[in-house]
Amino acid sequence: SLLLDARDPRRLYMWVGGCPDGPTAMFRVMNIHTVAELKLEARRVLGARNVVVFDSSFGQTADRRVMRALLSRAFAVPRRHRGDGGGSGDGGGGSG
Repeated sequence: SLLLDARDPRRLYMWVGGCPDGPTAMFRVMNIHTVAELKLEARRVLGARNVVVFDSSFGQTADRRVMRALLSRAFAVPRRHRGDGGGSGDGGGGSG
């Protein structure tokens, strides 16, 4: 889960959490850019998301590995939206 916290007009924080039981991490957002500002084309392909790449330092300590897992999960493509035919779309259970 992601939460952008803008209660302080001078600062923006992003909370990332593993629901329902945690862990959570808080990040201070320093810059926000639109796709147009970065001169990237917005993808309109089912299941397409931006690529998240982590520096090798995210594997060195336990807390950084937790942050890497949280961010990877938060920005991952949901299972039923991957376009690989993995979900029936009926909302039912099923194995997998």
